[in-house]
Amino acid sequence: TAERLYEVLENAVVPEFYERDADGFPRRWIQRVRLSMCALTARFSSHRMLAEYVENAYLPAAERYRRRAADLGALGAELEEWAAAVRDAWKGVRFGDLRVSEADGKRRYDVQVYLGDLGAARAAVELYADAVDGWPSECVAMERGAAIPGAIEGFVYTAEVSAERPAGHYTPRVRPYHPEAICPLE
Repeated sequence: TAERLYEVLENAVVPEFYERDADGFPRRWIQRVRLSMCALTARFSSHRMLAEYVENAYLPAAERYRRRAADLGALGAELEEWAAAVRDAWKGVRFGDLRVSEADGKRRYDVQVYLGDLGAARAAVELYADAVDGWPSECVAMERGAAIPGAIEGFVYTAEVSAERPAGHYTPRVRPYHPEAICPLE
């Protein structure tokens, strides 16, 4: 809490910083800095950063490349066709009615989504909230429900979230989907 932070600043940090020895050095402060550097260097080193990039970005990217290049690039060609289909069909995607209801501490969002030529297989519908007013960002996959009568590739999508967060923080969104694509990068 803020009260605890001010207490530590007042009783430990500030006195150590301003307390000087005969030579004018803040010895206890210097000792605190050295201990912090020993404890934190491994966490904030370029070696750790490089290891995380290798594990979390480069190795997965190399594996994705191998899958996409296999069988004379069959998956790569499939992804190119998928991306072209998404570009061509995206203009036909639209939202219909949005209904929000609340019960038992939960808030339910039901939204009509008209996917047109994109189709449900190439779309992910999500309920999204930005980080705001101390709330973290949140992304909840919406489940496809009933088809909308008379619509081509129109469905009602549903998601439930806690009713504690303000309803206005959330908005439904549609994004392209393919199990092998990295969205939004591709």
